[in-house]
Amino acid sequence: MIDVAKYWAFNRKAPAVLGFDVTYRCNQRCSYCGVPEFQAAELDAEGALLHLERFIKAGLRFCILGGAEALVREDVIELAKFLKKHRIAVDLNTNGFLLPQRQEILQYIDGVAMSLDGPEEIHDKLRGKGAYAAVKRAIEVAKKAKVPVRLNCTLTKGNLDFIDQIFVEAQGLPIRFQPVNPVVCKDTDRFNAAAPQPAQMQLTLKKIRRLKKAGAPVLNSYRALDYYMEWPVYSRKVACGSGRLFCRMDPSGAIYSCAGELNGLHTPLMDHPTVMDAMKAIEPKDCNACLCGGTLEMNLLLEGGPFGALLEAQALLRWSR
Repeated sequence: MIDVAKYWAFNRKAPAVLGFDVTYRCNQRCSYCGVPEFQAAELDAEGALLHLERFIKAGLRFCILGGAEALVREDVIELAKFLKKHRIAVDLNTNGFLLPQRQEILQYIDGVAMSLDGPEEIHDKLRGKGAYAAVKRAIEVAKKAKVPVRLNCTLTKGNLDFIDQIFVEAQGLPIRFQPVNPVVCKDTDRFNAAAPQPAQMQLTLKKIRRLKKAGAPVLNSYRALDYYMEWPVYSRKVACGSGRLFCRMDPSGAIYSCAGELNGLHTPLMDHPTVMDAMKAIEPKDCNACLCGGTLEMNLLLEGGPFGALLEAQALLRWSR
């Protein structure tokens, strides 16, 4: 996040942040997630490293390894090791199931993000039997390796009544809340099954805002929580750094602007002479909403400028590596 702010302040056009979906395969089937249904061939290790090298030479500072589930990819440790060798900050997004078996990756990781959607009964109902226990085990593994952990919580009709319990379960770890995302759901029926009434979502977001003000470890900025109040249809446009400062890359090596374009425009990186040419090709032009929590936070930071950064200093430092 700090690198994004620096690049923006000095008008540098470079990919400060890359979200790399290393695979669409997953060992879990969450009730509100359709990402494993997306289709894309996977780059082999050599191809993935070549793509990452191009981003590094273009100015990359921070890479998020995710997916569906990043740890089901056999060579993901090799990718993390390569990034760390080039002094790139690396985060890992995982559901936790495979982290104990693949904990070697932690020596190349600066932070781990895992999902916690409620107490055990609720989390397992939303994400599958054993999911809660897997997260708890993975948190302990990461803590033992002294790797910072942050939690993500997707707000659905199934867990809005359990916000207080979520903070108890988190045991002081910072949490980012994300209203259920129609693009991630992939189809309307899945979204409708997960989506609460807008008024219920607003009440929950107001509660989270109050808890944050009282000192709860809420990772969302106040501006992001206020933005979410319009969920699921947003009327306010925000400044956008996609195509200039950050983007995502799918398993095949095609880049796209953000999670809101998961099923939108993707362009193969290797079809373009430079990374910035590829990013310019996927720069959003008619975007009406910021649907991804991480992207929203970066965009709000850019929009707020230095004064906005000061107002959200605590959240900014928690996001940063």
